[in-house]
Amino acid sequence: AIAPVTNILDAYPLHPYGLFLKSQIHQAAKEKLLYFVTRSLASPLNSELNDVATRQSVQLSEAILRLIDEIQTARSRSNQVNGDGDIPSTEDLNRLQQGLRVDLVSIALYQTDLMDHDSDEMIAAASQAEKLAMEAIATLPTGSLARSEVLRLRLEALIRMRQVDTARDILRSAKEQNVFKDTAQWRSLMIRLLIARGQELLARDELVSWYLRPLESMIRGEVVSDEI
Repeated sequence: AIAPVTNILDAYPLHPYGLFLKSQIHQAAKEKLLYFVTRSLASPLNSELNDVATRQSVQLSEAILRLIDEIQTARSRSNQVNGDGDIPSTEDLNRLQQGLRVDLVSIALYQTDLMDHDSDEMIAAASQAEKLAMEAIATLPTGSLARSEVLRLRLEALIRMRQVDTARDILRSAKEQNVFKDTAQWRSLMIRLLIARGQELLARDELVSWYLRPLESMIRGEVVSDEI
């Protein structure tokens, strides 16, 4: 699937949109990684699958970090060249870099899926994911979709770290600041947080209410109750 992209990069190594092409390769690698993580979860006794997924996650994280550095250099060059239509705009490079920072945090969370969820190793990996999320949030503009997604991933990490009270407080703040959107991803996180806090009945009610909602309210992303 990535052969056409790699062929272009091989033929035109100085392609002005080469960074975007590299990003597409990384996206394909991320999908492949998710496939191996899912297979590993389905076959927990298959250590070979776990090793492959772990190795791929580390390699992909390192590749994304290198690409982020390349983008930073390109942004500096773009700021020095005004009105040149042959190079990406600073805004395009910013968006590309923001998306890669989101990917970096999500891959760190994938790594926790490959570990025993009751182990100190998993909690340490979740802590590292939360640290990456904090670093990313500090660089992302307020109100951006990337910042909202990284915040959600930070909450995922906190739940896995057993820091459920901290996660609850941040989620409440997100609701107050209208960062929380009642999408399937955010609702799933909220329900798992309720379960982690021992509120299974409330979690069940929230899950049932999600599936009983009219389609129009799901599309609008109406904010859920303030029970958390």
